[in-house]
Amino acid sequence: PGPVLLALTANTLQETTTESLSLPDSSDAGMQTDLSRLADHIAAAGKTLFLLGQGSADVGKPLQDLIERAAAMVITNCSGAGAIPDNHPNCVCTDFTGWSCQLVNDAIAQSDLVVTLGCKLSFNGTSAYNLDLPKEKLVRVDIDPSILAANYPATVAVSADCRELIPRLLRALPTKRTEKSGWSVDQFKAWRGRFDAARADAISALPLAASGVRSLPDFYADLATASDKPLHLVTDSGLHQVSARLCYRTQSQRGLIVPSDFQSMGFGLPAAIGAALAQPHHNVVLVLGDGGTLMSGMEISTAVREKLGLLIILMQDGNLGQIRMQQLTAFGREESVRIAEVDFKQLAESLGATFYSVSDKTTPPLKHLLKQPGVKVLSIELEDSDHYKNTTRKRKLKELARGILGDTGVEVLKRTLKGK
Repeated sequence: PGPVLLALTANTLQETTTESLSLPDSSDAGMQTDLSRLADHIAAAGKTLFLLGQGSADVGKPLQDLIERAAAMVITNCSGAGAIPDNHPNCVCTDFTGWSCQLVNDAIAQSDLVVTLGCKLSFNGTSAYNLDLPKEKLVRVDIDPSILAANYPATVAVSADCRELIPRLLRALPTKRTEKSGWSVDQFKAWRGRFDAARADAISALPLAASGVRSLPDFYADLATASDKPLHLVTDSGLHQVSARLCYRTQSQRGLIVPSDFQSMGFGLPAAIGAALAQPHHNVVLVLGDGGTLMSGMEISTAVREKLGLLIILMQDGNLGQIRMQQLTAFGREESVRIAEVDFKQLAESLGATFYSVSDKTTPPLKHLLKQPGVKVLSIELEDSDHYKNTTRKRKLKELARGILGDTGVEVLKRTLKGK
């Protein structure tokens, strides 16, 4: 996942080659051995946890059948969101990164077997390598052998395309589980409740509040139910991505597309155009900040030229919001993050898009905007949440005290206030 820059010269494109591109052969004897070992581990395990990544995103029904056959708990990383519907009873959490890593570790600790499907287990996908995945209970499947050798050693590592492997694995497993088999329905519900509570806490701490909508969680809930087709939500990099990943519940395969590795601003609009071209009969919605719009917003003209049906949710706070939040959290002040005032309505309409604002009572509801042809820009104005205002005030006071008393004085004051 994430953007990749591939530089090719004109001469390279004109040359011929004798090399062939081949993917791992899942029909050879070695693969059959790996398949048997994998099936044996799943069949013998009591409580199995599947951790889904992007490599499992296109498997579809065979993946759901495998999960149900194994009576497995399911957790996805960001790139795996939508591999199975968020509301599947076995799915207790989608996209845990940044807010519930400890809960995932608790679930791993109670599992007998952890199977990762198409997960790189890289820095971002493991919350800075804070996932605790013991080798003795870890099984990894990935199409790239080099991924299997990195970061987390496994007791079984299978190099295969999940789209080919999982149907074969399903046939290799017993059709019924034994009496020792794993998680109960009530346990799935209990774990889902724990993750939902942690998600709610993270949402309450969001630094943004929206004007013109009841709340950001309500807005994303309305968006999820407004579409009568599979919906792909694309984001740029910034605070709007954080809110989208926390609040939006993905139901479609590849239903969440973000710049997951490099977190490059400007990614969102080109990615949304690509998604709309690849899936012309699906709904594609882009969530974009005003900073990202200034980086690649002219590509609205490309979407208009290609006659794409694209809904752009423009979240405006007048700042480079993520950077501002980091500055205020660390130092209690902001520097060089304000964005010059831009008339985004005039910009969108000059490029051929239709502009709406949620604060305008004549704006059609989301379900009508999704059905409306062409490129639509829906503006939502954001402001600092009460929680964030309080956090910022506390940080400013700390920085003020540090400036007056110095580091040593602040530490003495802390011990005094704590009665030590």
